[in-house]
Amino acid sequence: MKLKAILYVAATVGVAAYVYQSYVGPDQIAAAQSRVAAELKDPSSAQFRNVEQVGDRVCGEVNARNSFGGYAGFQQFYVKGDEVLLAATGTDPDAMLQRARVSSRCIEHLMPDADPEATAALTN
Repeated sequence: MKLKAILYVAATVGVAAYVYQSYVGPDQIAAAQSRVAAELKDPSSAQFRNVEQVGDRVCGEVNARNSFGGYAGFQQFYVKGDEVLLAATGTDPDAMLQRARVSSRCIEHLMPDADPEATAALTN
């Protein structure tokens, strides 16, 4: 009887953890978008697309006006806790590395089946 109770509790906790991890909370997404917008030159012009959440991590793309008043194009972002990463634009090595870091973190956290070894080099 105790074994059945333990299995029932374990199954319940497992299901709850899975639901929490895959739950897309509009409040968490809105908070992440607000934090990303605050990093931009013109926060009120921010346009978001492809925004996804897994647990406490949010990834997506943002487009906003630049210093010249034109839209710069969509760039990928990653938010977890206090960490906000925006993929850099440009073709210099630092910008390319920053884009790779943001992409790898989004892949790692939004696709649980992703190979951690394949993205480990980029996230560190």
